[in-house]
Amino acid sequence: MKLEQHLYTSRKTEFTTVAITDGLSRDDRLLLEKNSLYILPASLMYQEQIETPIKYVFYPLDAERVVFGNAIYIGKDSLGRPGNYLFHNFIARQDDFLTFFGLNPVTLIRYLERHDLFRTDVPKEACNPVDIAPSPYGSPPLSFPKLRQEALSQVLYICLHHDTVQLPLLTHGQSGDCLDFLERLYPLLPFELRTELSFDTYTYGVHEGFRIQGLPDRPEYHQNLSPSVTLHLAQSQLSVTSEIPPPSKRLTMIHGLIAARNLDMLTRVYELEFELYKGDYEAFIAKFRDVSLDTSNIILDFHRESLLQHIAITHDSELLRLIQHQIGLEDLNRLVDAPEMIHCFLEPERKRHSDVFSEWLCSGKADKTACYPFLFERLSVWKIFLERVASSPERITDLLPPCRLLPAHYQSEFEELLLDEILTVLPTVAAEKKFAKEFLKILTVLPEPDSAPLMLLRTAVIAGLKKDAAHLTTLLTLDLSSLSEGRQWPVFGILLKGILSTKDSEKMQQQLNDLLQCVQHDQYSLQLLLHVLEELKRPKKARRILNDILGTLSREKLTAEARACVQRLTTPPPSLFQRVKKKFFK
Repeated sequence: MKLEQHLYTSRKTEFTTVAITDGLSRDDRLLLEKNSLYILPASLMYQEQIETPIKYVFYPLDAERVVFGNAIYIGKDSLGRPGNYLFHNFIARQDDFLTFFGLNPVTLIRYLERHDLFRTDVPKEACNPVDIAPSPYGSPPLSFPKLRQEALSQVLYICLHHDTVQLPLLTHGQSGDCLDFLERLYPLLPFELRTELSFDTYTYGVHEGFRIQGLPDRPEYHQNLSPSVTLHLAQSQLSVTSEIPPPSKRLTMIHGLIAARNLDMLTRVYELEFELYKGDYEAFIAKFRDVSLDTSNIILDFHRESLLQHIAITHDSELLRLIQHQIGLEDLNRLVDAPEMIHCFLEPERKRHSDVFSEWLCSGKADKTACYPFLFERLSVWKIFLERVASSPERITDLLPPCRLLPAHYQSEFEELLLDEILTVLPTVAAEKKFAKEFLKILTVLPEPDSAPLMLLRTAVIAGLKKDAAHLTTLLTLDLSSLSEGRQWPVFGILLKGILSTKDSEKMQQQLNDLLQCVQHDQYSLQLLLHVLEELKRPKKARRILNDILGTLSREKLTAEARACVQRLTTPPPSLFQRVKKKFFK
């Protein structure tokens, strides 16, 4: 890891750069000189044998490099004037800073101190870059600032919103204590923030916009500053002078992980967020693939929008598969312009995915035309979609767009499922005149049914929607026993409704006889027939005909429930005289 160097101190006429490596430009030098200031209080400047603070600074030089500086007071200059100091700056590249020090500036400063790399005198030889060989950064030590939870939350708020909070965070204490605090603070901050959050541990007389500033806790260093908060390091106490709003959802998440002392998960979250911040989705996916479910959920909670936008634009199917366990209705809306990604979401045969997709098709107003063909790739998806529509009859018109595609994607199994669901909501379908008309047109262009049950179902639906005698007659000629018991119920309803609407009494009686012959007078079918007839509330003529038919049956074969039903059906309602007599003459 290569570090450029810059040294700044007093010469005969002024403070100036006395050494600088070739990797730094003139503009770099001017910015370094601007931030290389060290001022003692006037009351201390002329005293001998005084202990002076050591100054440490950290700030970004540009988008790719950061500065780590150390300044010491060296007394008088060559002309005997007090106030001289030596400022030694090291400049590192951010990617090296991340790899070897995890973007914790204090860790690098401590490394430089341990290896005696900060100079205490002006070099006489040429200044060259320094090559250091630290071990790659690992997990941070489990160490937290010594603050109460509320105070730590307030400090984190100031750091996270340093761009909007105009006033700095001020620490009172020795420079070493300030470094200890900062070394524990930086691992609690997002990676992208760590390079932006500058600090100056000794800021007396200097106001260069450092976000964290420090002063010794001694009277001679007192200044009339206006910080957002003041942290007294020796007492671990915080004085707040700015209004701190209630914690945001993000700050609550960060604080929760800190309170649980789960710094490892917090670091994983920050690493992933930093890759997103840089736009390096390849590196993000490589790391995201191995994180825990809790970490994955945190990333999705705070970065769902950007992840889905990336997927929609780049068609990144690998990333989609990694987050598909949390994809919901609104997420599919964000992917509507990338139907290939919605298809990718449906590829795993998981019921949850089919449920979400079906619900999405039935909601919102987005154009989903490109996604309807996906319904016909798997019978299970089609079935769930039909069940979803049938469960809310007001959605019945949502069936029309995919049904228009049925002829092009025809399989008899798909039609059979469709007709099954249509039969359960046939009155609703019939009430939607335009829908019923177009649906009938679709049925007429489908291939001939390849089985008796399918033929019967199609004929029943057409008869129920068209209400014409021809289809009713055809339906009566088909073998109803080929249907399962569950399917017989709605078909009986269609037949009976059609029969009882016939004006020709003889024809009605004959058709009812034919229907009873179809069900072979078994108890199940008879009870089913009686129940449907009761629901239809037949006119007097139909009751008489039904009474004639039932009179030919053996009442002993009926269950008690069926006999009671027959009694209700065949007994005329009481006349007005009978109702008055019952009410007033007991």
